[in-house]
Amino acid sequence: MPKVPVTRVTPYTTELQRRIPCIPDKHNMTALLNPRNPGGVQVSVPLKPTDGSVARESYHPMLRCAKYGADMLGSAFAVHHALVHLVIGDHDDVLWIWWYDTQGAIQSTGINFILDFPRFLVLLLAYQRFSLEDWGRIPALDASAVAAHTGQAPFDQVRSEIPYTVSFEEKALIFSIQRIIYARHALSGRGTCVLAALSSSDHYYGDPQTSRMHLGNIPPAVKIIWADRSRISEGEMVKQAFTRAKGNLDVIGPLPNIIHGCEFFDSFHRPYSTATIRERLNFPSRGDGRVLRLFVSEELYPITELMGKAFVRAWLEIVKCHYALWTLGIQHCDPSLNNLMVRRQHDGTPVGVLNDWDLAHIQGFAPTLGTLEKTGTLPFMPLDLLKLGYFNGEKEHLYRHDLESLIWILPWTLMRYRYCKLLKHPPLAEWETPDYKFCHDSKVAFLSDGANLEVDLSWASEWMLAGDLLMSIRVKHVKRTKRREVAARNRHLGRTPGPSMAGLADGTEEERKDEDVYNEFWEVIKGVAKQEASSSYCATCVPDAA
Repeated sequence: MPKVPVTRVTPYTTELQRRIPCIPDKHNMTALLNPRNPGGVQVSVPLKPTDGSVARESYHPMLRCAKYGADMLGSAFAVHHALVHLVIGDHDDVLWIWWYDTQGAIQSTGINFILDFPRFLVLLLAYQRFSLEDWGRIPALDASAVAAHTGQAPFDQVRSEIPYTVSFEEKALIFSIQRIIYARHALSGRGTCVLAALSSSDHYYGDPQTSRMHLGNIPPAVKIIWADRSRISEGEMVKQAFTRAKGNLDVIGPLPNIIHGCEFFDSFHRPYSTATIRERLNFPSRGDGRVLRLFVSEELYPITELMGKAFVRAWLEIVKCHYALWTLGIQHCDPSLNNLMVRRQHDGTPVGVLNDWDLAHIQGFAPTLGTLEKTGTLPFMPLDLLKLGYFNGEKEHLYRHDLESLIWILPWTLMRYRYCKLLKHPPLAEWETPDYKFCHDSKVAFLSDGANLEVDLSWASEWMLAGDLLMSIRVKHVKRTKRREVAARNRHLGRTPGPSMAGLADGTEEERKDEDVYNEFWEVIKGVAKQEASSSYCATCVPDAA
């Protein structure tokens, strides 16, 4: 039987447990881990004893349980859920069970295994009959666990030695894992894991005329993700982009090539879903839950592997692709540094690629109401969306927001990377916070004195470009802020603005057309190319229509 973490509580933490028997929202552990999370409840948990005694642990037992749960979910890419046990009570005789998955946490009622021994015995008998799936393992993606469970091989056998077989439309892809490219260690969220694999398949997948690769020659990348079920899959999103692009090279070039994708099903032929247990327990659940999806694509490389002209050219290619798709009704809504990749052509020429379309929207499809998360990566989110109204669904995501996110990638990269390597103590670390308000204030302060910050000489010419684009963000932010201040003063004084001051009653303003925002961006680029000789190459990247 697999080992299940058991947390014992000291007398001090037992008293805390009496005062806080469960977190405010037991279906959303982030309410405790992130008190300022827009979807959570602010709570205050004392971390030190008040009677002068010394606590054996440095943090609350429920946080310890959450840490164990996060460690178990992040221990492998084939974990559906994690079970953690908490023992409390005056005599350490009450057992609480915590269930963690990528949608959140569920807490059971306590079982006193002394006074209610028969029920505890039933629990042990149930555990004795648990399968690998019951313990949270996914056999199709955990060959070593299956081999160990059936006695075929030791559990510590190297994973890459065991081939994985995934079927796509009556075709089988057989691959071995070489290394982990990216893995997110967290208690909730999509749990994205990207693996570099070695394929033993020797034929094309998909349409040979449109496929860019031969899996027998190029190592594929395997992406495993717990996606929001109500959202369109990333594979379908990219397929729609190719369909709508109709040969537009500005779109096709910077798009990832997803060979195939699928959802995984359990032994009862049901999709692995975080909603299953919540439906059985009759728990209210926001959204339709998360399902396990796998995608196979070409292996891409981080854009941070480029420098100077090559970096800026790849970034501008992505800007053009993003806008072209937006006009075609496909909205990415989450540009970030991790989503900007590079494909190396046969001659070694790098091509910028806008990756990770699993949070995008497509016009013409059913709206994704009740989704589990609002899109955006805080360090790159626009100032206008780093507010509670956006996370509450009160503010629309516009093109100018995505364009601003793409611009914020520039200072983040130029100040934190030197010769394609992340600095040991990189600046702007304060942007990496779950506190959206603190992130907003930090970025506003950066706009005020960012020009005084030092940038490595290897990025000198690129910093001129970033500086002009950041100045345009600052000017717009100051105008919006003043407009809201005037509107607040008018409301306080009971004034009604005249026709010439329309919008000052509530601080709103008429949104500019996406085309105007896009063209203004390229005007800044052309201005930098004309003024700075070292940036003159940017003029060759300007689209003809701009």
